[in-house]
Amino acid sequence: MSEPPARSKDVDDLYDRACDLAESGQHSDAEPLFRRAAELGHPHAWLALGNSLGSLERHAEAVDAYRAAAQQGDPDAYLNLGIHHEELQDWASAEEAYRQAEIAGDARAMRALGDLRRWHGDPAAAKDLLRQAAGEGDAYSAGYLGVWLYEDDPTADVEALLRQGAEVDDDARSDLAWILRAGGDLDQAESLLRRGVDAGHADSSIKLALLLEEDRHDLVGAEDLLRQAAAAGELFAWNNLGTLLWEQRRFLEAQAAFQRGAAGADALAGRNLRHLYATHRRQLNRAHRKLRRAASGQR
Repeated sequence: MSEPPARSKDVDDLYDRACDLAESGQHSDAEPLFRRAAELGHPHAWLALGNSLGSLERHAEAVDAYRAAAQQGDPDAYLNLGIHHEELQDWASAEEAYRQAEIAGDARAMRALGDLRRWHGDPAAAKDLLRQAAGEGDAYSAGYLGVWLYEDDPTADVEALLRQGAEVDDDARSDLAWILRAGGDLDQAESLLRRGVDAGHADSSIKLALLLEEDRHDLVGAEDLLRQAAAAGELFAWNNLGTLLWEQRRFLEAQAAFQRGAAGADALAGRNLRHLYATHRRQLNRAHRKLRRAASGQR
């Protein structure tokens, strides 16, 4: 005799337990619970299963889960399906998934399709696609295109594109702030960068630290921002922090910051560390001796 179907509350509880595990990074434990909840008919479980499988880099299985979510009418499934087709280097299937995402009304679909064509198709056609989408009011495409053009040519006139994309794209907002800073509008630039910092955007933290240091002469504020970014895992913040400390002749602290960056394989931090040794070896040795004397109680 087969088991009776689980009650809706049982399925919801199963799904909620899986979500708790996934949110804590325990995707291997969450995966079988999401799968069971999906089989029992929870409306969001196939999508969540795909997310956990993707986090485990089981991309082929994630594709199957997202396809099931799409068949059940989940509008978010197609974009994720495309992303994991890309992981499997199935560019044609990825493009088809992004096209389906557009039909399903996903505002991010054209940006994803443009990115796919940029790297695995025709970059010129990708720009045309993104320009057309931006012209039709697509903020995601506008922001992506603005950042791309600005990367290629920092003198390009991309302010309008970046403004259009700033509300939905952290990189667009950060680049817009940098253009405004160059034009002398420090207040608006700082405001935009602080929004990025509040959103956890690492590039905004580094740019805001530079603005505070070079334009506001707020060395304490710049140092605090860089330390926070480094503590949050932004590798390149260590090099900026080391440079800031070096300019203040805080050689031991600069050395420690460069060492952290170099240990994470930041080549620039490694070069700056070697340069610091080459130019200030005597000061570093004196500072280390002073520390050792202090630690031993000597004067």
